[in-house]
Amino acid sequence: MFQAIRAGETEAAISFYALPELYGYVESHFPQEEANTTFRLSLVTLFEIPLTVLPYLKRTERSLWRHRIQLRDSSDEPHAAVALAHGCEAIITYDQHFQDVAELIPAYTPEEFLALPPRAEDENAGNERGEG
Repeated sequence: MFQAIRAGETEAAISFYALPELYGYVESHFPQEEANTTFRLSLVTLFEIPLTVLPYLKRTERSLWRHRIQLRDSSDEPHAAVALAHGCEAIITYDQHFQDVAELIPAYTPEEFLALPPRAEDENAGNERGEG
């Protein structure tokens, strides 16, 4: 996925809500003396690719989406709300809970997303740039 983003084959964004979750993952999977360094290196790796960081939603925005988004894991709701509020076309994740909102926004694993056929508008954009 990162390679496709670096190559400009797809655009990517990350929810700011994901950053504390990344820290929690690192903290629970690495020894305490390595957690801080591992987290910092994870951030460097993540932010060396061209992606957009989507900010926290304002309380009023979250409340508007809260009624439409019902996930088995309520901690995932802010991610779905941010994606919808910012017009994302899909959520790329290994978390199957996001299938609960597939009628609002599709969710794919990175492998599933990369295997999708190119969209017609992507092919047209490539042709306009003299590619393809």
